[in-house]
Amino acid sequence: MCGMCGVAGRDDGRLVQRMTDLLRHRGPDGEGVRAFGSADGKPPATLGHRRLSIIDLTSRGAQPMAYSDERYWITYNGELYNYRELRSRLRAEG
Repeated sequence: MCGMCGVAGRDDGRLVQRMTDLLRHRGPDGEGVRAFGSADGKPPATLGHRRLSIIDLTSRGAQPMAYSDERYWITYNGELYNYRELRSRLRAEG
């Protein structure tokens, strides 16, 4: 199981990096930290993630993950085992 951490209300990459380091046992396959400064009236935040690779062993599974325009970011734990079926359905729907 991966490890996730973060802080809201402050941009603190060093703190979240230390938190992520403490979660090393939860995910030995990679790590990521992303800090977001205050913008457009939104409070700052920082996300951290330790990765345990199960299905996607490539760097495309690295987290935190961004939507293509980098407006939205997530970190999560889980696997989509029916990803082929979902891909087919989504392509069929356009």
